[in-house]
Amino acid sequence: MKNLILIVLLMAAVTAGYAQESNKQSPSDAQMQFPETLIADFSDEEFLKEEKRFAATYIETAKRAPETYRDLGIALYREQNIAGAITVFKRFAEVYPTNEEVISMLASLQDRNKNKNAAIESYKRALALSEEGDGSNADYYRSELTRLQRRDAKPGLDILFEDGQFQFTLEDKQLIESIVVESEKSVRALLPGLTENIRIIVTIIDRKLDVAGGVSGRAETHTPGEVIIEISNVFPGGVKEAVKTSLASTVFHELHHIYRGWAIRDNKFGRGISIAMVNEGLAVAFSEIYTGNIADANSYGDDADDWVKEIILLPLDADYAQWVMGEHPDGRTSIAYRAGNYLIHEVMAKTGKDILELSELSPDEILKLGGY
Repeated sequence: MKNLILIVLLMAAVTAGYAQESNKQSPSDAQMQFPETLIADFSDEEFLKEEKRFAATYIETAKRAPETYRDLGIALYREQNIAGAITVFKRFAEVYPTNEEVISMLASLQDRNKNKNAAIESYKRALALSEEGDGSNADYYRSELTRLQRRDAKPGLDILFEDGQFQFTLEDKQLIESIVVESEKSVRALLPGLTENIRIIVTIIDRKLDVAGGVSGRAETHTPGEVIIEISNVFPGGVKEAVKTSLASTVFHELHHIYRGWAIRDNKFGRGISIAMVNEGLAVAFSEIYTGNIADANSYGDDADDWVKEIILLPLDADYAQWVMGEHPDGRTSIAYRAGNYLIHEVMAKTGKDILELSELSPDEILKLGGY
């Protein structure tokens, strides 16, 4: 009898639950949107209250459209409300847990907000989803995880050898350290305002970099400074020959970027290929002048002036890969590097200013001095 009564009570509870759910309605298009008052005066607390109200009011299958969350999160980000944007994207990821793009954007916001551990977990989720799918973004997520899981930088000049698939020999490390230390010291003497703390991360890759002398670099941040140096082990003569050929000039180039604030993650400059042309041209000229290493990838011909004019007319959203560091559909390569190198040498010749003086000027000032 007791079991029968229990079964009847359970059935009644389930029936009541179904009845309660059946009383819920499907939201209209307008009801799927966030209230204007929330958008105008956002707070985490009110946002989460609104989400609870929505779930309690409408049928279980009702979901706000992805763009509703995305638009609100991006608007908060543009208003510099990073914490608010994170709250929105966390909820977005709860509603759409298999949306790789959403979780990747959440990871990026958490990283931007210095929430390293949270960003790592989000990138791991994004990586797992990518690997379940076509894997097109997997390498990017792995690189972000590698970056976030590095040890903290040491004060001053910090050289970090990142052994992965390929290992540095002790002799390689000693050679690299000596060149980096001497190069940093030389650049600092030329550019005294260079930020005090700089980390140089050095790794080996098996990609051909013959056109760059076996070494490539990129300035990740300028405050504090962080540079990634990649050394090719398929360069003729291997790692050691690549280091001897181009490491010093690459360090000069990238430290100039740090001095100027031309960096990937905390860039001081606006958009546009013309800005890239000036900043890359300055770094190329600076490196060539003070190291004597002149790479074919940065050379220019008689039509360089036309290239400068062509770049100035480009829209702000012109393809960076085609115009700056990659190959253009017409077959030209590294157009902005070459045009920028020409521009800086032309301005020096016209004005009598040296590369150090030009390094203190804005892209617009340099273009004006060049007559553009």
